[in-house]
Amino acid sequence: MSTSVPSAPTRYWPSGFSAAPWRFLTRAPVWKATVWTLLLAALFIPCLVVAIVLLPWLPLSARVADLFGRAGARWMAVAVPARRAGRWFDWRQAMELVAQLALGFAAFILACSAGVLTVVTVVIPFTYQSSQDGNLDLVFWSTTWPPAVFAVCLSFAVISALLFLYLSWVITGCSVAATVASNQNSEAEVAELTRSRAVLADAFTGERLRIERELHDGAQQYLTALQLNVAALELTAHNGGDLTVPMAEVKTNARQSLDSLRTTVRGIYPQVLKDKGLVEAVRELVAHSGINGEVAVTGVPRDLTDTPALLLYHCAAEGLTNAVKHGDAANILVTIDYRQDATVVTVDDDGRGVSTGPAGSSGSKGTGIAGLRERAATLGGTVSLTPATSPWTTRLALSVERNRP
Repeated sequence: MSTSVPSAPTRYWPSGFSAAPWRFLTRAPVWKATVWTLLLAALFIPCLVVAIVLLPWLPLSARVADLFGRAGARWMAVAVPARRAGRWFDWRQAMELVAQLALGFAAFILACSAGVLTVVTVVIPFTYQSSQDGNLDLVFWSTTWPPAVFAVCLSFAVISALLFLYLSWVITGCSVAATVASNQNSEAEVAELTRSRAVLADAFTGERLRIERELHDGAQQYLTALQLNVAALELTAHNGGDLTVPMAEVKTNARQSLDSLRTTVRGIYPQVLKDKGLVEAVRELVAHSGINGEVAVTGVPRDLTDTPALLLYHCAAEGLTNAVKHGDAANILVTIDYRQDATVVTVDDDGRGVSTGPAGSSGSKGTGIAGLRERAATLGGTVSLTPATSPWTTRLALSVERNRP
């Protein structure tokens, strides 16, 4: 029995902090955080202007902000979880954009304050004597002694620098945490990902078992018979008998072996699907199905990547199998609909129809349909098995979103 290894907890904050200044200043992440804070400050105003001007394209700006935040997290050696964003508007990325702009504003204020304070601490030692009384007045303390003035300014400079570094660390940490949090998968998404991986593993196992079964029941039997035919042919030739019948049996079993192997290979990934595309592959499938069928195409055909194309092809094959073996259908219609946002394959037949039972009208007839439904879910697709309108009785439909990998 396999045991699952618990995953490491998600880290939201960069490492390297120390309350002791002498340790804090000697760590590389501190200076990286300072650079990142200055970058946030420098980009605040341009990014704010772009976000306002391109407000109708807010989702695009949010995606750019997410990429920027990921770069900062990598810079600070913090791993960002992989997450599939929404197709158009992703509210998590939008919230991250707002957070990064707010942190950019804080970094801008901090950088400006640090710059002003630096100028003041540098200028005061050279200008305080030109004041009205020549004194340096600090609330309840006043002095005219130059070494004391330099000491006070130096103290202010050191304290300000330390404060700037610590606040830069806080701002950078918040920036990294915002990116990690916006990309953190929810428990439902983690469960769905785990289920999808299990479905894929089961699909691979089932496919291997199917190939083994087809080879055992088909090609292996014909090859065994072919081996016996060759032995009989050798014996007949050795005895000087008539070779016509043994040679015919050799040819028959050799042809059946090739046909069985072609069928098995076609079930794995049809060559015509790779060479000519989904439409021609489905037409060939219908032509070899032994049933009166028609293939209709709507929309503008387009190239599909391998995985969605194979899934749609298997949907057509499953519909044909159900129509012939389970539905006793005489006619079928396979429709390939190229929509703007998806590709849909529907298989209509005039067989016995969908049985009504606990599964309801959508049905789940056969493990093949269940397997299709699970594999389609991993690609963001849907599968339905429903009654069809006359003259058809059953409709199997599979939809896969466009541009799926």
